[in-house]
Amino acid sequence: MTQRDRLTARCLCGACTFTATPVTMTASVCHCETCRRWAGGALFSVDCGNTLVPAIGTPAVGYHSSALMERFSCGRCGAPLFRVAGGRQYAVMMAFDDPGAFAFDLQVFTDEKPRNYDFANDTVYLTGPEALAMLAANEKA
Repeated sequence: MTQRDRLTARCLCGACTFTATPVTMTASVCHCETCRRWAGGALFSVDCGNTLVPAIGTPAVGYHSSALMERFSCGRCGAPLFRVAGGRQYAVMMAFDDPGAFAFDLQVFTDEKPRNYDFANDTVYLTGPEALAMLAANEKA
């Protein structure tokens, strides 16, 4: 699988399906309070730029969790699907058909991570302010 492949993803019940092309074949995890409350724990996602295409009739429902971020879940089973930053930067949850194809290399909002778990992977660690600065830089690009 190459980084330019269009990949298929779906929710738990299969009602929401979509395709997206990852920017790279890497996954990150967010430890911020909002993501943890939304997903019930650390939230894994893949940067898909602006390439997400939902299938016609997909019952995804959106929620603006902040001025910058909108989150989408399945309207039937409630599974988290993707986040949209600034209306154009899609972070797709690990709902892809082959989640093992992604290298896990980044953790963000590490300053908000609960101390009761750690990941063994060797990753880059960014605090909330560092992650927001990176997101702002990507928005300008």
